[in-house]
Amino acid sequence: GLVCTGSGGAEAIKAEFRDNDINYGLMRVKFNFEKAGTVSADTTKFIFVTWRPESIPLKRKMKIGQYDGAVKKTFQSYHTVLEVNTKDELTDQVLADLIAEITMTKDNRTEKRTSGVYRGGMRLSWRRAKDDAERAKLKPDSRAEFKAIKGANVNFEDQGAIEEAIRDVRNDATSTRWCLVAYINKDTLALVD
Repeated sequence: GLVCTGSGGAEAIKAEFRDNDINYGLMRVKFNFEKAGTVSADTTKFIFVTWRPESIPLKRKMKIGQYDGAVKKTFQSYHTVLEVNTKDELTDQVLADLIAEITMTKDNRTEKRTSGVYRGGMRLSWRRAKDDAERAKLKPDSRAEFKAIKGANVNFEDQGAIEEAIRDVRNDATSTRWCLVAYINKDTLALVD
């Protein structure tokens, strides 16, 4: 089948990553925002995950880079973006730290406050989809509208199945916590099966 969705956490989605190409996923992460006595405020955040394994040739990464905007638009809206190059960069603890950082619930009393999560000496940053959409409308000189790169249209093998999988991730009534898509050829994405 075309659909690759799951109810597990980081380990479950990592097990489905295709190591030979870029994958995109949407994860639903629930966390406890605040607890006072027996009352707890649980909330849900959505994370757009891009898996770019280091083994992919640079030419392929550059070619696929022009499709990122169209792919992100398909997965909108989400609270943050996490780009990973090795599987050890995606763990449940990394997700918890990322959510704590963006919701400003991280306890910074005993550690120096940082503006991001650091892994392997590299700073991970995150952006809001709304900010990306606004920046995409402007040229670098900020005076004219953005023009799409010729040939930057990504194809989706079964757009309806992908949209249904995304709806399942967003639906709290389902156990689906993530969905994953990968390229099946040079410019066509499909849900991982």
